Amino acid sequence: MVRTATVALLALICCATPALAADDRDATKEKRDIHQADTRPAALPTLYTSLAALQFYDGYSTLYGQSRGAREANPTMQWMATSPARFWTIKAATTAASIAIAERMWKHNRVGAIVTMAAVNGVAAAVAVHNTSVLQRQR
Repeated sequence: MVRTATVALLALICCATPALAADDRDATKEKRDIHQADTRPAALPTLYTSLAALQFYDGYSTLYGQSRGAREANPTMQWMATSPARFWTIKAATTAASIAIAERMWKHNRVGAIVTMAAVNGVAAAVAVHNTSVLQRQR
């Protein structure tokens, strides 16, 4: 079950790339620059989706692991993980906050927004890998 969930999560992350329409070749450079300044970087929706999937998997695997005797390793999350409602609320809030920060950031610093979301996704992926290894040891 854990392996299936991990493979499905990785497939979602790898395949969730947005489709891009071809640019009008007759458009002027100025028009493209204005449009580009108003257009969200294509990588961000993919990073948002993968973060939500990773956070969901983290929440699921943490609560499932606790039901099988594991404990939350993060001291700041230990008290939150004692209540599934509180835990899911924190997971949703941290995901929403990360996305909101990146949404505000890309309008002024497109690269910074992408790097920030990639870093947040990297941390979430490391947590997911750790949770998977803990669940596999519990078998």
